[in-house]
Amino acid sequence: MDNQTKVILGLLILIAILIGILTLKVTGVIKPSEKEPVKTEDIQEIQEAKETENFIFSNERNFIIKVLGFFTMYAIAITIIMFIVNMVLAIGEAKLYRKISMPDWAISFQYVYPVINLILGFGNGIVVNIIKIVIALVSLSCLCKFFGCLGMSKWWPLSMALGLILTIVGIFKSGINIWLIIGIFLILAYLYAHVITSIRLAKEFDKGILFTIMLILLPGIFQPVLGFER
Repeated sequence: MDNQTKVILGLLILIAILIGILTLKVTGVIKPSEKEPVKTEDIQEIQEAKETENFIFSNERNFIIKVLGFFTMYAIAITIIMFIVNMVLAIGEAKLYRKISMPDWAISFQYVYPVINLILGFGNGIVVNIIKIVIALVSLSCLCKFFGCLGMSKWWPLSMALGLILTIVGIFKSGINIWLIIGIFLILAYLYAHVITSIRLAKEFDKGILFTIMLILLPGIFQPVLGFER
């Protein structure tokens, strides 16, 4: 493993540690430092104010505002961290695409996908949903090209997409039906093709059995790792 790969893996570990720290703060395991003691005069004023209903209402409202503010900051931090992670993985995926001679449009799409996905996350409505569908279709096209560049049929990803649709249709019908059976069969067929593709990809980069297994189980992480390797 070269230095560049070690750096990217170290970054992922650091981000995971930051997420863990933020989680501990939310659950109360890590408590904030204690504030300076309140003066006696202030304590007396607070005690007198607590006797009134207006103060109790104000105190509860301020508490709710603080809680909402904290979770808002927590959500923003998580969003930023996830964007950084997705951007790093997308760069690695784009580098891998270049190594296996993927089309330029597919390589460029990997760079812009995290940014587009982040922007769409803050919107809603018909236009946003249409854009999401278009992005999903482009992603599916990239996956089809990826299979083709590794010597597999480029139609295998369509098997997965059609299998998911038929499985969902079958779930809404009572009992075991033909749609559910066909959907599950198509999904299993895609998984078989995915395993074969991952094995071929690992052999092309002279990887061992352990890396091949991780490439099958976690392609979204270990494919970018191949991209960052020289």
